[in-house]
Parts: sequence; C-alpha cells; structure tokens
Amino acid sequence: MRTAFLTALYLGSDDLGLAYMARDTLFSEVRKLHRLGFQIHCHCNGDAASDMFLDAVEGAQEHHPRDDHRHTIIHGQVMRRDQVRRCVDLGVTISFFPAHIWYWGDLHHDEILGPDRAQDISPTGWAEAEGLRFTIHNDASVTPTRPLQLIQTTVTRRTQSGRVLGPDQCLSPLSALRAHTIDAAWQVFREAERGSLEPGKLADLAILDDNPLTRPETIDTIKVSETWRHGRQVYARNIKRVGEPA
Repeated sequence: MRTAFLTALYLGSDDLGLAYMARDTLFSEVRKLHRLGFQIHCHCNGDAASDMFLDAVEGAQEHHPRDDHRHTIIHGQVMRRDQVRRCVDLGVTISFFPAHIWYWGDLHHDEILGPDRAQDISPTGWAEAEGLRFTIHNDASVTPTRPLQLIQTTVTRRTQSGRVLGPDQCLSPLSALRAHTIDAAWQVFREAERGSLEPGKLADLAILDDNPLTRPETIDTIKVSETWRHGRQVYARNIKRVGEPA
C-alpha cells in the first residue's frame, strides 16, 4: 500500500517512498511532449510526485509556452493545498480517485498516513474552492468501475467503517456529477461532443430511477433504468425481451 512518493514520512516509519522516474528523465519527457503539442496525463501518487510533475510542467512552459494544454495529474492522492493552487496557475488539471476513500480510507487513517493527512486524500473540496476544474475516476481493475458509488463517496467521503475523512473536502451531488460528466469530457478536449445533454452532441446517456441530487447518502443504490449509445437504446431494465418467459 505504501506506493506513494511523499514529502513527509509514512506513519511510524522512516520511509518516504520512491519516484518511479528520475527527475531529469521526467523533465526531458515532459518538455518533449509539451513542445510537440501533446496532452500529458501523469500518474502522481504522493505530494512529492506531484511536485516533480508540476516543476516539469513549469519548466516546459518556460521553454515552449502553450495556452490551454490541460496536462493532467492522475490520482492526486496526497496533494497539498498549495499544489492545488499551483495547478490553477500552471493550467494543470487533476483527475482524483475518491473511490480510494471507501476501499482504503481506514488503512490510510490508522496505518499509512495517520489521522491528519488522511483527511485530505483526494482533496476535491480544495480544488473546487480554488476554482480548479477537475474530474473523478475509478481505477480499474484496482477498484470496480461503479460510477454511482464513486459519486456517492465523493459526496460523503465515508469509509467502510463509517468514518468520514475530511468533511470540508466533500462535494455536493451536483458538483460530483459534473466532475464525472461535463468536466470529464472537457478534461480530454471532448466537451464539444459529449459530457452534457445538448443539441448536436452524442446522445450517450443513462436514465436513473431516482434523482441523485436529493439523496446524497444513498446514491449508490439508485438503479439504472436505461442506457443509450449514440441515440440508440442499448439497455433497459425490467423490460421483457422477445423469447423471455412472462
């Protein structure tokens, strides 16, 4: 579980974790991809890892300034608030992994980070307060791909023991839905064609049997009634199909 690269020691240890890539190599790769016009999605698990990537983006921007590059930190699991502000300044966005709170939040609290740092894993509240546009994701196959459970965990930040990690980091149901739909499309430059229900966009949508905005504590129990792909129904719950018994 101690796979993050941190600036402060893991709880009860003398371990900070390790960088996956040498700093000079990261800087060289980021500068090259940035100069060539690519969008970069960089896995950063730990605040030391995020520092390295943000330093690399800043260096790349100094050599080859680009507007609206949308380089993305993937996970942003243990980030500080000053790093969230720096993302805003550098035009970097974040895709957070709040499902981690449900699956491993108690371990972070008790054994890995400790009760203080565990409060701010996946700091979506800070991101919203700082005006940073961000998304939320599951990490298949590390966690099941369950969008409604992901959204509920982002709203409640409740662990399996019932503990709430970082109440000030909780999002409203509307903000969590936006982070998983409209802003998810925006983050990969697809906002003109998907992410919201508007004329001219792809008709990819799910119809739910209840309103997630009115039941934040039980969003994960809402059922999907129908799904549509490119304007064609591909799933319908409780609808008898030809050949099925009555």
